[in-house]
Amino acid sequence: MSTFKFKNTGLKISDYYRREDSKEKINSNDNRIPLSVKLPLEKGYRNNETLFKMNFSIEEQIENDLKVFLMTRKGEKIGFPNFGTNLIDLYNLGHVENLEERAMEEIESAVSTYFPSVNLNNFKSEFKETYNEESFYELTIEYNISGFNILNSEMIVKIKTSR
Repeated sequence: MSTFKFKNTGLKISDYYRREDSKEKINSNDNRIPLSVKLPLEKGYRNNETLFKMNFSIEEQIENDLKVFLMTRKGEKIGFPNFGTNLIDLYNLGHVENLEERAMEEIESAVSTYFPSVNLNNFKSEFKETYNEESFYELTIEYNISGFNILNSEMIVKIKTSR
C-alpha cells in the first residue's frame, strides 16, 4: 500500500506573493525595443530582453560603446590598429610622471577621433588598494553627448593593475 505525504503539496502565501512580485517586475517594463546587447554580458530578466541584458536607449548604447572603446587596447581590433586606447598599459607601467594628464590626453585624442559627439568635461583617477582582491585604478569620466539633452553623464571604469 502506498502512502501520500502532504508535505510539498502547495505554496506558502509568502512564496505566492514573491512569485507574483517577480512576475510584475518582469512584465511592468514598458514595451521599448532593445538596441543591442549590453556589455559585459549579464543575464537578462525583463520580458523584452533575450538571454542577455540589453541597451534600450541611445544614451545607454553610447555609454556602453564608450566604455568598451576605452578598455580596448590599440591594435586589439583586427584591421583597426588605432582603435582603442593604451590606458591599461599606461596604468600598468608603474610610477609614471603626470599619470592623470597622460591618461586624459590619451582619452581625449581617442574619443575625439572615434566619438566626435561626446564632449569630455571632467576626469578623475584614483588608486584603490584592496586586500582580498586585486588593486585597481578607478577612472571617473564626466561627459555629455551633443544632440541630446543629457548633461554631465558620469562613467566609472576600473583598470586592474598587475602590481
